[in-house]
Formats: sequence, structure tokens, C-alpha cells
Amino acid sequence: MEARSASARQKILETQELPPLPNVAAELLMVLQADDDNEVERLRVIVEQDPGLTARVMGWANSAYFGTRGNVRTLDRAIFGVLGLRTVTSLILSIILNRAFNTQACPSFQLEDYWFRALLTAHCARSGGARAGGEQVDPEDAFLAGLLHNLGLLLLVHLFPGDMDAVLKEANAPDDAVLRAAEQERLGIDHAQAGAWLAQRWHLPALVVDTISGYPQSPPTNSSSVVGLVGFSRNQVDRLLASRAKRAERVTLTVPDWLCVPREEWREVVVELLEHRDKLREQAQSLS
Repeated sequence: MEARSASARQKILETQELPPLPNVAAELLMVLQADDDNEVERLRVIVEQDPGLTARVMGWANSAYFGTRGNVRTLDRAIFGVLGLRTVTSLILSIILNRAFNTQACPSFQLEDYWFRALLTAHCARSGGARAGGEQVDPEDAFLAGLLHNLGLLLLVHLFPGDMDAVLKEANAPDDAVLRAAEQERLGIDHAQAGAWLAQRWHLPALVVDTISGYPQSPPTNSSSVVGLVGFSRNQVDRLLASRAKRAERVTLTVPDWLCVPREEWREVVVELLEHRDKLREQAQSLS
């Protein structure tokens, strides 16, 4: 196992094996970190130059999830009137980063399920962030971190398609903890470790790097409330999908003391998650 572990880690660290950060992603990171009209215009140009992105943005704005099906006809209204600048930027950044990976050589990898759990986690974390007590949590930071928390899974599928096909078949469940354990057993590295390293190499925001590396830990060792919130959100998503619960009152809630959201407030988060689950499934289908 030691030799296998060393071999996998070495391959992860070989820069020529890693997909480069797309140029558009670097521009989007600048938009996320800026707050002026020039960056707003830059986002508009990025979207307009890519017909695929334009179609995605218009599709989101007209989806049932946002309650405006068929009523949004201009890109400006889609970005600024319905979705919001940071939400659009986060979603497009996720799409652009995902384009860097080839997952087709791994038959057991389901891109739709990847997106579904990422979207559910992001929605859950943002909703929880809006209800956080004590420490302030920026809901849009939580949304971005939730969308990208599982980025390392794409990297492992890209680099080790055969091994990851076996891992996914062996795990026989998309539960995050089960999957990470199976990756460690076969590869000597899991997708949280691989994703954090890639996020550092790509110079993604520090909060994203911290979330990718720290979300599996409970309680989180990182001091950021967002890291713990995303980790608990992913855990909640996996439990809800495994239970197939349709109503919040049928869900047993065990909210840890360290979570920044009070227990009763968290029940409201779960209610929202269940209400939007089918709509987010539609979004995942469109993204995959």
C-alpha cells in the first residue's frame, strides 16, 4: 500500500499531469474579488463571448428554481435582476473549472450526481449562512465554497479513471465519507486532499482551499465558520438523499454545538432543501 500511495501522490504532484487553470477562470476570480463597475462589465463580456455560457445563464434565470420560467429575455436582467452578480460568477466559475477535466474514461462516474450534490450543498450552505448566529457568514462565500468543495473528485477521475471506476463500483454509494475511505484504500489519497492541492496550485481563493481540505473534519479544525457549514451541509445532503425523506418533520436533526446556525433555524434550511430538491435536480441535469 505504501508504494501505491507514494506513486499516486507523486502523480498528483506532477504538474504536467494537471489541467491548467483556464484563462477565463482567472478572469472570473478577479471579478469575484473586485467590487467595481469595470469587473461587472468584464463578467458581461465573458458570458457574451461564450454562447454556451450565455445559454446556461439564461436557462438558470428562466428555471423553476428561480420562479421566473420563460419571463427573462435579456442577459442583463438574468444577471442583475434574477440571479445576482456573485451567484452567476460562482456558477460560471464552477462550469469553467469543470471543463478542464475529462471524466468520460470513467464509466461509473455520474456527472449529474456530482452537480446535484454540489448544488444541494451550495444551496444548503448559503441558506444556513443567511441564518448564522454570532459570527457573520457571507452567504455567497458559503455558496461558492459549497459548489467547489468536491472539486478533487473530478481531478482523481481525470488522472485515475480506471482506479476511480473501481472505487466508485466498490463504494456503491455516493456518500462522501464512504467514497473518501475507498479512495484512500486504493489510491492512498482522497478527493479532499487532491482537491485542496489543486486549488492551491490554481490560486483559488483561500476560503475555497480551506473548505476543500477541511470540510470532511467534524468538528472542523479550521476557524472559519464557512468550512464547518459546508462540511455539515454536505453531510446533511448525503443523509437526506439516502433517507429519501420528503418532509422535514421526518428527518432526525442532530445539529452540533459548533455549527454557526441554531438548531431551529437549521430545520428551516432542511425545509428549503427538500422544497428545492427537484428543481436543483433539473439544474444538475442541465449542467451535466
